[in-house]
Amino acid sequence: MISRKSRLALFGVSFWALVLSACSERETVTEESQHQALAGVVESAVSDPDTGIRLPDGFSATIFADAPGSARHMAVSSDGWVYAALFRPTEDGMGAVALRDTDGDGAADERHYFGEGLSGTGMHLAGDWLYFGADDRILRFPVSSDAPIPTGAGELVVGGFPEQRQHASKPIAFDDAGFLYVNMGVPSNNCMRESRTKGSPGMDPCPILDTWGGIYRFRADQTDQSFSEDGERYSTGHRNVNALDWNPSAGALYLAQHGRDQLGQFFPDLYDDEASARLPAEEFHRVDRGDDLGWPYSYFDQDIGERIVSPEYGGDGKTVSDRGQDPLIGFPGHWAPNDLLFKQNDAWGDAWTGGAFIAFHGSWNRAPRPQAGYRVVYVPMTAEGEVAGEWITFADGFPGKSEIKSPRDADHRPTGLAEGPDGALYISSMVKGGRIWRVTPAANDGPARDAVDTDKASLSTEVTDELTSNSEGAKLYADYCGTCHQADGSGVPFLQPALINSARANGEKGGVIAMILWGSDAVPAGTSEFSNAMPGFGELEDDDIAALATYVRTQFENSGGPVTADDVGRIRSAGVPEN
Repeated sequence: MISRKSRLALFGVSFWALVLSACSERETVTEESQHQALAGVVESAVSDPDTGIRLPDGFSATIFADAPGSARHMAVSSDGWVYAALFRPTEDGMGAVALRDTDGDGAADERHYFGEGLSGTGMHLAGDWLYFGADDRILRFPVSSDAPIPTGAGELVVGGFPEQRQHASKPIAFDDAGFLYVNMGVPSNNCMRESRTKGSPGMDPCPILDTWGGIYRFRADQTDQSFSEDGERYSTGHRNVNALDWNPSAGALYLAQHGRDQLGQFFPDLYDDEASARLPAEEFHRVDRGDDLGWPYSYFDQDIGERIVSPEYGGDGKTVSDRGQDPLIGFPGHWAPNDLLFKQNDAWGDAWTGGAFIAFHGSWNRAPRPQAGYRVVYVPMTAEGEVAGEWITFADGFPGKSEIKSPRDADHRPTGLAEGPDGALYISSMVKGGRIWRVTPAANDGPARDAVDTDKASLSTEVTDELTSNSEGAKLYADYCGTCHQADGSGVPFLQPALINSARANGEKGGVIAMILWGSDAVPAGTSEFSNAMPGFGELEDDDIAALATYVRTQFENSGGPVTADDVGRIRSAGVPEN
């Protein structure tokens, strides 16, 4: 939904367009009318059998690189080198890849890995430097047409970022005045006193905002900067931002952020499954120096177009908040915006120039409802940076299926965007080996393509009944575990582990009991590859924990066997394991 601020801007554009056209003897084509003529993906279209995705009429794609690794953000040089940050290092320990198409067929035939010992999200070219955003530091590598492959360890631009397990990604953006902007996501869901715990109130003021939850600004041309000593707090009240870009036409920073999770799980009296899947909006903002977006005290409800008081702070799902700013657009909840690009090359025509492409990698926490997002959208914008019309879906079909119950079902999830020197749009995916697409205007529309394999393109519309079983363990799993670990136990890549044929579930029963009692505190520090922390559910009775542990140990292809209340009592009495 477009916010009130953007609706007023649209009204102003339309009003003055009418005035001008009335005063002229010839027809006037306004900037807004150009943008509104754009059409997105046609709902009846089928996915391209070669690339697996759908695009608007008049566009085509190639698979630029298959299985390059877990590709996140990208940058493209003037001579066609595509650089991608990898969220997880390769088997050889490399954290980035450089790719180039030397024969013009739309597919890379050169591939070089670099960045030993690194992994991360941010990637940007500025002059003769390639900047890399690792989770704990910002580096840069010299590159040129004569030496396009980065080597060595790189130069430290900013270090000293505090360690965090959740929302640690460091996307980066650059303005025209020599400043570098870095996201500091919050290591939290919504600043609860008891993290991710049903009914817990929020802390006010939220101490997390003393360090995290904002954008910091640094000098782009200086090395060996320190987060604590050199970082300027540019804005605050953000939960987690991966989609971050500078709009040179408007001269301003823009972002799209991930909204908070699990309204229904933590406040079931206020939010049912449908509301929890729908809310809160994923917010698209212009961010000026000193802005406060409102986290954790409020969220944006895209259906009513208002900021709402968060339930941790006394909200009832209806009370309007005066803390935070309205976004330009509120996208559907949990779509997970992962990159933002303001297209500058005019090779696609004026209507596609200056607008915002946003990549949504898709939700994990709409369960038990089907997941959603998994697309790239386009937001038409004026030269002044105002929204100029309704957003459209520019690319979808990435999951390879019409309905997604768990993110692990998806073939691909769009996570990065970049623009080539010829105006081509590059789209990355980080899952199942990764993939990068290259999108350009089609040479010709050609005949309609045949539909993809219906076995792959469709799923039953019936929601799994696994969580609606009459067993107490299944009910407890649905209430406490299903949202994060998914109805089928498949988990979420990089965030929450799968429970299917799980070593922990099939091992000593004390391991599962300890995890349920104390959450991530039961796991030795530094041994988990998953970024989200699990809360403990020690408030449950021993009988309930036994039923839940038994369910996990006997479902999802596990054969660990039953757990009794006496088993739970012994583990509880022993206390939290020392790690």
